[in-house]
Amino acid sequence: MLKNENRPGYKKTKVGWIPDDWKCVPFATVFDLKMVSLAPTPSEKYREIGVRSHGKGIFHKPPVTGESLGDKRVFHCQPGALVFNIVFAWEQAVAVLSESERGFIASHRFPMFHGRKNLASEAYYLLFFKTRRGKEQLTIASPGGAGRNKTLGQSDLEVLPVPCPPFSEQIAIAEVLACWDKAVQTLELKIKKKRLVKQGLMQKLLSSRTRLPGFVKPWKDVRLGNILSIGNGKDYKHLAKGTVPVFGTGGLMTYVNDKLHSGETVFIGRKGTINKPFYFNGDFWTVDTLFFTHKFKNVLPKFVFFLFQRINWEKHSEASGVPSLSKTVILKLKAHIPPLEEQRAIAKVLSAADGEIEALERKLALFKDQKKYLLNNLVTGTIRLPQFENSLP
Repeated sequence: MLKNENRPGYKKTKVGWIPDDWKCVPFATVFDLKMVSLAPTPSEKYREIGVRSHGKGIFHKPPVTGESLGDKRVFHCQPGALVFNIVFAWEQAVAVLSESERGFIASHRFPMFHGRKNLASEAYYLLFFKTRRGKEQLTIASPGGAGRNKTLGQSDLEVLPVPCPPFSEQIAIAEVLACWDKAVQTLELKIKKKRLVKQGLMQKLLSSRTRLPGFVKPWKDVRLGNILSIGNGKDYKHLAKGTVPVFGTGGLMTYVNDKLHSGETVFIGRKGTINKPFYFNGDFWTVDTLFFTHKFKNVLPKFVFFLFQRINWEKHSEASGVPSLSKTVILKLKAHIPPLEEQRAIAKVLSAADGEIEALERKLALFKDQKKYLLNNLVTGTIRLPQFENSLP
């Protein structure tokens, strides 16, 4: 919000610096609380609705009967309403109910609001409460300290200052962000489909059920211990900062000035995350919870990488609590492998599939960054849509 400080065409308000033609008003000025009460009866079945944050959005509990609800106050879910979870509002637990929620119920912990006609768009205010500034405002309206519930107070919400752009601009902003949402969802679906295609290819090519053209030589059954060695990770904290990457089970951790090993490898978790092998080529260091493979014999490291993705590592865990693998268990596992040339051809096909997925994931990350930028700038008035720029002096 400081970007707009003392900027021509902007004014300072209780909700920060906003365009001169925007207003800053109490929430209750533009929204009405509308809760349609419902008396549960033993013969009826209900499904409760809840709203949480951290990307979970709206979730639904299994059907419950009027008997199990007892005399609890429950309310009809109204599509289009702006709904808050009063316990977790400070974590941006807010949503707009869709048609799929029709017929569901909510407890008094999920108050529902409707924007006043031609004053407030529920979609715009959902976006506002998803911004950094919106989160700050929800925190202000949710009293409570450490160790205590920060419950959204009805009276605090009613007087909470919120920006109020012209209604037509609210609608336009919501539509633009909806386009980015649709683009993100389309890419996510495309990535999901590409991953399924890759899984199908792996299942066919790594089982020898489908052979690539020109390959007819038989495959061999071998133990992993006969085609590769397993190395242990070590502590790196005695090392200085440098350019050599340090890897853990979650991926890259930091950079140091020495290497534990160099060359092509496939990492596999020793403890914790053991089901996400990943490939690397170059100087590296690994921590104690991550194994690395080396000394490959009659097998290509990239082929091993795809081979490892087909293994159900959780099945071979030696611990009942935190998943754990041992060298002994890994090296005893059997594998079905083709001659080197066919390994190379299979690895090339599967690497191409990975390349397509990675390109889509980069595009998805870009779209998400763009949406985040628009969310925190369009919704707060830092930037304006072209049709509203002439509102500035």
